[in-house]
Amino acid sequence: MSGLMANLPSESSFAGNVDHRDRTAARRPVPFQVLRPSVTLQGPNVNSALSLIARCLPIQRRLMRQGDLVFGQGDSFGQIFVVNSGNLKLLSRDTDGRERITKFRFKGDWIGLDGLFSSHYGCDAVCMDTCEIWSFTYAQLVYACEFNETLMDILLRAMSHDLSAANDQMMMLCTLPTKARVAQFLCYWVEALRSRQLRTDQITLRLSREEMGSHLGMTLESVSRSLCLLERRHLIHFMGKGRREICIPNVSELVKFIHAKDDDEAEVDERASDAANLADSMCARINPGIHSSIS
Repeated sequence: MSGLMANLPSESSFAGNVDHRDRTAARRPVPFQVLRPSVTLQGPNVNSALSLIARCLPIQRRLMRQGDLVFGQGDSFGQIFVVNSGNLKLLSRDTDGRERITKFRFKGDWIGLDGLFSSHYGCDAVCMDTCEIWSFTYAQLVYACEFNETLMDILLRAMSHDLSAANDQMMMLCTLPTKARVAQFLCYWVEALRSRQLRTDQITLRLSREEMGSHLGMTLESVSRSLCLLERRHLIHFMGKGRREICIPNVSELVKFIHAKDDDEAEVDERASDAANLADSMCARINPGIHSSIS
């Protein structure tokens, strides 16, 4: 591990205008925005990053079907995984066995890093469609990062992205009304596809309304009402009988809807009801015994 820390990327590795012969200048602190490696897991470079991972690590490829489990909550940590194709959902269970979808994973995303802290994976990773999953051991990753600064940077950015996404999720649950949460979720899905150069005007949600509510801290009824409202305002259109194919003609209008002010009293009552349900659920997870006695 000491070798790993010694080989962290220096500022001079990424700032193209720094004279590498000037070691003193290279060690000076520089603004974070200067540290822009040529390969990241965002935007059009997803494929380049995956190519780098395949070159640097002895990956094992697994082709998995919808509903297959990559790893389960509580399984011993040993491997780290990268999504080469397909989508996954991460589910966490409380002591009562109730499940909640905490995250979604797309092409180029890392999964399993949460197991590093406790030596056990903290969630179930379930395939939402046909997926190709790459895996390698933590020891192999550490060894490869010692010799490749760009790989180290990709790893750190993936971990940083997870922290940022968790903060965004908490802010959404605390500040957005229910209908705006659904619109925000659709925008999130569109952005995930756009950053991977995939089609964004029509998306397929391979999850139920109940699962969407689980992720957004909403009831199934609230999710359905919110989707119907978006359809009535012509912000989305459903395609097909299953209503999982959603056409979004103008994403910018959907973004405006999220930030629009709405003083409708019914919306306030609905938001309070969902907040109470979410608080009740969190209370049960923290101390199921106390929750049972109160009930």
